[in-house]
Amino acid sequence: MRKTRQRDLILRVVCTHPGHPSLQDVYQMARQQMPRIGLATVYRHLEQLARAGVVRKVVLGDRVTRYDTNIGKHYHIRCVECGRIDDLPLSFMDTIHERISQSVGYQVLEHFLEVVGRCPACYHGVTVDNKAGRQ
Repeated sequence: MRKTRQRDLILRVVCTHPGHPSLQDVYQMARQQMPRIGLATVYRHLEQLARAGVVRKVVLGDRVTRYDTNIGKHYHIRCVECGRIDDLPLSFMDTIHERISQSVGYQVLEHFLEVVGRCPACYHGVTVDNKAGRQ
């Protein structure tokens, strides 16, 4: 993948975003630093970064494609009120493919898990600084 100023900016935006930014989030933040960048350009570069395995596309129940710099296997929890998305560490799920294969005989290729609920800010009405990320 050829290095470009636009792709570098887009990757920097995704990496510095406190959560899991959507195409629109990345576009708006990139425009602050490069006002003439187009939405199609941002989309194209995000797709290239995802194909190259630099970022991961995440599509949850809200059907919005988001981008995640944590490309390792992990799960997400999404607030049904504000849309905030956080990483959800579930170490007991590390062997789920093997356990399913042993149980039903399938060769498991992939699985997805989304947990939905209310984030601490929406549930308690307070602001919480959460390292795992925000929408």
